[in-house]
Amino acid sequence: MITDCATLLFIDDEENILKAVKRLFVETEYKILTALSGKEGLDYLRNEKVNVLVTDQRMPGMTGLDVIREALKIAPNTIMIILTAYSDIDVTIAAINDGHIYKYIVKPWDDEEFKTIIEEAIELNIRRDKTTEAYVQTLEYKEEIDRIANKLRNADFKEILAIADTVEYRDNYTIDHCRRMTEHVQLLADKLSFTKEQRDALVRGAVLHDIGKITIPVSILNKAGPLTFEEYTIIKHHSLNGAEITSRVYDLNDITPFILEHHEHYDGKGYSHGMEGDEITREGRIIAIADAFDAMTNNRPYRSAMTCDRVLEILESEKGRQFDPDLTDMFIQVVREKNT
Repeated sequence: MITDCATLLFIDDEENILKAVKRLFVETEYKILTALSGKEGLDYLRNEKVNVLVTDQRMPGMTGLDVIREALKIAPNTIMIILTAYSDIDVTIAAINDGHIYKYIVKPWDDEEFKTIIEEAIELNIRRDKTTEAYVQTLEYKEEIDRIANKLRNADFKEILAIADTVEYRDNYTIDHCRRMTEHVQLLADKLSFTKEQRDALVRGAVLHDIGKITIPVSILNKAGPLTFEEYTIIKHHSLNGAEITSRVYDLNDITPFILEHHEHYDGKGYSHGMEGDEITREGRIIAIADAFDAMTNNRPYRSAMTCDRVLEILESEKGRQFDPDLTDMFIQVVREKNT
């Protein structure tokens, strides 16, 4: 295993714990960084390439989960591990299920088990980095962004729709997705008494929200089974790539935030920047709801379409978590009115 040059960051408010960790890895060639607080640890992360971060859960100020949520925004490929007491296991497992952490280590730990977990985490980090680097640095990726941005310059709305269609036809499961979404966001715009300018911008944002998928390999877009972590990492780039495309087009600068934010969650657990609440534009929050509704009411590679009633129940259950509560209530109302 090629792990000797790895950098490990340990965060704990107890010096004796940090000293024990250092002793555990003293015979390795890992670079060991230690911090007595979450803030100090995050400062390291901003200035160092860290392969694995291990943090205690119970600390004054920031808890371990608080640290990890912030760390994911700074270094999403870093592998996050939490040191926890038995009494915190339920909280820790919930964080694993949310995708925040890779594994947990219970205090007092078994030395050999601890070292094995760290070695596996380093290997996983290396694979993540290689996957991301190989994707981001491909010439095709950069050429596609340039090509689509050039096409969008001076395009009228009909041409914008046509360009969006070219993206959707690469994905067997999203044909007409943007057109259906447009209908729903317009209903919500009417409910909110948007001006014509606001409405037009929202519609353009809905049409182009997935434009960044032009850079995603078709093999991933059309994969029939669950995505691997590496594949999901690539998929998540589409928000950033789409925002980069529209940011290069003067007439589309106003919708760039909507495209960047359409996978952000109201509770801050989405991507690409972990924004929450009103940090996300109202249009971004609207597009997120309409996007999820259309995705769930139509077939996807990993599941069949759900009924409209079932999807509305799911939206209701996700109020305040994935979706803006007030906008979700309005969306549910306009969909029910449309279907009566």
